[in-house]
Amino acid sequence: MPYDTLIKNGTIFDGTGAPAIEGAVAITGDKITSVGDVEGDARRTFDAEGRLVCLLYTSDAADD
Repeated sequence: MPYDTLIKNGTIFDGTGAPAIEGAVAITGDKITSVGDVEGDARRTFDAEGRLVCLLYTSDAADD
């Protein structure tokens, strides 16, 4: 099953204070489903080369 959205080639900050990583973020529906070295197809793909990708986790996301 393909992802809905794939943001690839970005510098990813996950909001935990960990060092940034180079990679991709996959989104299915309204949830982040994979971060880092992501394989697979997506309905929409964005190339974030040279850009920062900052993730935001909310308290309700932590409960899932």
